[in-house]
Amino acid sequence: MLYDKICHHAFSDPDNIALVYNGNNVNYADFANVTSETMSALQKLEFPKDEFVAVIVKNIAKGAVMGIAARSIGLHTVAVRALNEIPKGVVVGSVLYLEGEGAEAEEVSGVLPGVPRFVVSQHWKKSGKFAGISDARVGECGDHLLLTSGTTGSSKALRLPGALEDQRNDARALTIALDAESIFHSMSFGVWTSGGYKQSSAMWHFGRSIVWDQRQNQLLNYAGENSNQIYMLPADIMKLMKLYDADNHQLKTSTTLIGMSSGFVSKRIMDFIREKMSRNIVVRFSAAEVIEVPLQRLDDGSDDFHWLDVTPGNHVEIVDDQDAEVPDGDEGILRIRLKPHDPQGYLGNETASAAVFRDGFFYPGDMAVRRSDGRIRILGRVADVINLHGHKTAVAPLEFSIQNLLSADDVCVFIHMNAKGEEEMLIAVQSSVAPKEDQVRLLRSKFRAMESFRVETVPEFPRSDSGTRKVQRSVLKAMLTAQ
Repeated sequence: MLYDKICHHAFSDPDNIALVYNGNNVNYADFANVTSETMSALQKLEFPKDEFVAVIVKNIAKGAVMGIAARSIGLHTVAVRALNEIPKGVVVGSVLYLEGEGAEAEEVSGVLPGVPRFVVSQHWKKSGKFAGISDARVGECGDHLLLTSGTTGSSKALRLPGALEDQRNDARALTIALDAESIFHSMSFGVWTSGGYKQSSAMWHFGRSIVWDQRQNQLLNYAGENSNQIYMLPADIMKLMKLYDADNHQLKTSTTLIGMSSGFVSKRIMDFIREKMSRNIVVRFSAAEVIEVPLQRLDDGSDDFHWLDVTPGNHVEIVDDQDAEVPDGDEGILRIRLKPHDPQGYLGNETASAAVFRDGFFYPGDMAVRRSDGRIRILGRVADVINLHGHKTAVAPLEFSIQNLLSADDVCVFIHMNAKGEEEMLIAVQSSVAPKEDQVRLLRSKFRAMESFRVETVPEFPRSDSGTRKVQRSVLKAMLTAQ
């Protein structure tokens, strides 16, 4: 189990840094000790047997320790920021808070009435001396429930068996370029997110360092934590671009490996990273439902950075509606072969499981195309295909080209029937300024066959509250098409 690995590192290299939180270093000895003390405190409480313990996470570092400690004494955990994030169908037997982190506010919220609440304190001490393995440790690690918005936007739960924890961490490490010097900056992606949980677990499994930053200026701190890997979203880079333009902030150019995922990366974003941040970039496609990163590519400075390689050891197919593989160059539905350490379905949701976990594959709900050289490009969600001039068209490449043309932060394209009963192309542009008239005219000329054409500027698209902050396309469309 992960706790055993942490204790091993605390014994063999106690001064090595396990965690940097808001700029403060915690070595492995102190990290193991606070985990052991938390285990002892939890052991004294009477938790309902074989039910999930909801760990409320406000402080990422303390929440991570609470989860490890709970699973190390055989409890099953689910990490959330608030109780209302727990999806229907997940039975929670108790709730665990850290002292001073809002137990009273949650108590009066009316969520999970009658479910026992426990409050535990943590005392982080700097001693540098490993105190030994806790007597509270049990023989088998508890399970963890990972929550994801998945392919439908509604929250679902993935059960990760404690018995497979070591296998998952071994597999994850192979696909994230983890080496002896790895210090991974996870920004503020906490253990309630897929990336935050998987990444920190793999790093500690191998005795490496994880960086978390919940300070307001975290985006500008990314280069000051001496990390050599960092996970960022396109939305993070757009914020940095605005800060750079508005306040002339000087970004530290480095050799840090910047991992980009969860959203389509525009050429404008890529050029900014290359020029102002790092030439060491990896573009990835991942999903909460699979432990490894199935598709990724190290940037070589070219403009075809959207074409990704299948990660060694992974099997990815592009199929038609009948699950037959399509020829190279043909668009189809992406599917990823599952491995024994991957989740095999959603807990308590047989309908959703049957839709995307089929015949040993996971279907993330994306359209894709494969080139003759084996590289794959993600074209967007299956549900986001539009009917353009009588042809079904993947919307993502179209949005990408419009985004580049307008130098916009983000673009969403919709086809709908307007109030006059005309088929209308609606282009939503996330930007602080409206597109120039000549840009709009050029766009209109490209789609002159459309009965109606409209461009709407929105300062900020509505986004999900999950770690990846995906655009809520249905909400955005409703905002702009309300009659």
